[in-house]
Amino acid sequence: MSTDDGLPNGDKLGHGGPVAPPPVSERSLEPIRVAQRSACADGRELWRLPLSHQTAADELLELGRAGIGGFIEGGRDPSDGTAWLVRARIETKLPALLGTHEGLPLTWRPVVVLVAELARALAGAESRGLFPGLLRPTNVVIEPSVWVLAEVLVHPRVDAPNDPSPSAELRREWLTPAAAAGHPDDASSNRWLLGLLLYRLLCGRGPFAGLGLRSAIDRLSQGVPPLPEAIARELPPGLQSLILRILAPAPEQRVSDAATIHAELSGFLREAAPTSANATLLFVPPRDAAPPQPGPPPPSPAHAPGPGPA
Repeated sequence: MSTDDGLPNGDKLGHGGPVAPPPVSERSLEPIRVAQRSACADGRELWRLPLSHQTAADELLELGRAGIGGFIEGGRDPSDGTAWLVRARIETKLPALLGTHEGLPLTWRPVVVLVAELARALAGAESRGLFPGLLRPTNVVIEPSVWVLAEVLVHPRVDAPNDPSPSAELRREWLTPAAAAGHPDDASSNRWLLGLLLYRLLCGRGPFAGLGLRSAIDRLSQGVPPLPEAIARELPPGLQSLILRILAPAPEQRVSDAATIHAELSGFLREAAPTSANATLLFVPPRDAAPPQPGPPPPSPAHAPGPGPA
């Protein structure tokens, strides 16, 4: 049985939900307003919320299961009835992947797996009428699991202020149509960024790489160029078309919801079985470049040739 907010009754924290002691934590962390935080031995975070915030704890756990906010476990402390939540461990964020593979295209399957998970999270937010903030790279966790930090949704639930908007430098690299037109970013901006991320990871660089802000805005109104032929021919049929639809210059031509993006990406994964060559996020050399050829190893000092005969 479910409640009217879509969360099963057995998962409610403050209304008859599971009563269990929280995981053992090792050290205290700086609190975020009413949320008392501590670090667990496995790298996860334990959050404790006061009795007045039981509903907020329910909401955070529900969002976490949709891939938003990272809260994956919760309960009520039998000692005092207050809610506790466990936030997933953050090992790697998206900027690490982007920096490591700058200029190096990735094989398509792991890229689609990653972006499909992000689309699932955004679809969960859209279905609830929520905007989890702009999908900035620093807001995306990719290891050991994929989820969106969404502090813009987390912080108000613990009475904390939100961070300021991203800088102009960040907007230049991850430009959205709304930002280019001087409008606030919204759910459509995040769908656009899913397409931009697909393009960036598959090509090794974004469609506006090397351009200044003004040039990028001008180019944006014309649409992004197709993927290079050497890359496009290695993609499953229809994937490039989806990317270009997500990034279409006219709003009415774009994919209208994140659930559709998730469904179409998942379809590519079902139709093409994984192989050892494309199952993980390993980069491949640029397709137009020949792999470097190793030269002979230098002689070791113990066997270096001596001077010739006099």
